[in-house]
Order: sequence, then C-alpha cells, then structure tokens
Amino acid sequence: MSARTKDLIFPLTVLLAVVSYWLQLEGAPRAARVVPQGVLVLLLALVGAVALTALRREPPPGGAPAASWILGAARAGWRQIAIVGLSIGYYFAFELLGFHIANALFLACAFPIAGVGLRSTVLLTLGSVVVLYVTASLMQFNVPEGWLFR
Repeated sequence: MSARTKDLIFPLTVLLAVVSYWLQLEGAPRAARVVPQGVLVLLLALVGAVALTALRREPPPGGAPAASWILGAARAGWRQIAIVGLSIGYYFAFELLGFHIANALFLACAFPIAGVGLRSTVLLTLGSVVVLYVTASLMQFNVPEGWLFR
C-alpha cells in the first residue's frame, strides 16, 4: 500500500461515517436535523481538505534511505490503525460510560497517538471536556449518561 493510499484511509472512513449518519437523519423532523447537518457539512469540508493534502503530498525523494522511509510509513500506518481501533472502542465506551467520560477517554488516548506530549494532552483533554460539557448543558443536548450511571 502506498503512502498516499494510507493517507486516504482516514478521510474515507470519516466519509463513510458521515454518509451513514446523514442517511439515519433522513427520517428525523426538519428542526432536529439542522445542527447535525451543519456539523456533517463541516466534517465533509474538513475531510476534503485532508484528502486534498494527502493527494498533493510529494512522494518520498529518491535519495532518501529506504530504511527511514519504511520506518516512517510503518509509524504512520500504526497510528492510523490505532485511531481506527480507538474509534471503535469509543463507540462501546459511549454506550457504557456516557458522552462525557467516553469523550475524555477518547481524547486522552488520541492525543498521545497523534504525538502530543503529556502536559499538552492533559490540558487539551480537560479543556475539550469542559467546553463539551458547558456546550451540552447550555444547549440542553440530550447526551447519553451511560449504562453504568443509570
């Protein structure tokens, strides 16, 4: 599998999820679809930007040592597989632990996989969880509490 093909795995996975969710929203009342459809459009735009970046990326230079290129591709592939596995785990954690705890665990694991340092991971995770909690509270989102907390 080429490096470009690996770079397209994530955008294609997100595209599949967005299309699936969009189809599930089809039967919902119009008022209930406004916010999710806006988020889905934003996700599609961001995924398109990621895909374009991946397609524009230059192939590895001919003079680069093969071992370093293979090591770099293996690291990139490992991270992509880990994020996909983490996303699958998030689905089960979401049902079991609820929205807020599942998000905190997902971010606490995803940031290090992406190469973010420990201090930044803690700060970014806490900041994101606070923003999500406040937003869900202010907008009165009906977020799952989780099976363990019912």
